[in-house]
Amino acid sequence: MSTPKKAAAGVVGAFLVEQAGRIARDPEVHKAVAEAARPAAAKMGEAAKSAKGKVKLPHRADPLVQLEASLDVVAELVERHAPEAKPAATAEWRRRITSLRNAIPLAKADQGKGCKTKLKDLQARQKALLDEVYTAVVEAQAPAQ
Repeated sequence: MSTPKKAAAGVVGAFLVEQAGRIARDPEVHKAVAEAARPAAAKMGEAAKSAKGKVKLPHRADPLVQLEASLDVVAELVERHAPEAKPAATAEWRRRITSLRNAIPLAKADQGKGCKTKLKDLQARQKALLDEVYTAVVEAQAPAQ
């Protein structure tokens, strides 16, 4: 069952398709439509240019700062669940967190492709560590079956 709005939209759509076909077939009509639309397009372009300096895009955080923050989360997770984990595993996780934290200033000092390569390596190592810690915590909290 069709509503009046849907029916009106169908009629308007059919009309627009018919007019588009007419514009495409007749070069004179096509030229007249283009001339009529030119001032509106120019106004839109001017508005976009004037807004360019006024619009502030959201600031994207530095990936190395994000890496530091995620290491803070991993360290908190390790400390919070250290009593439930194996002492050797906890010590290894702490060592890896320290190693990653010490590598961040070295990555910051590098430039260009070297920095990007080091950043990707650090992110992969951090993700692997987080996955390992998370899995251990979830397994430790799971009820024994």
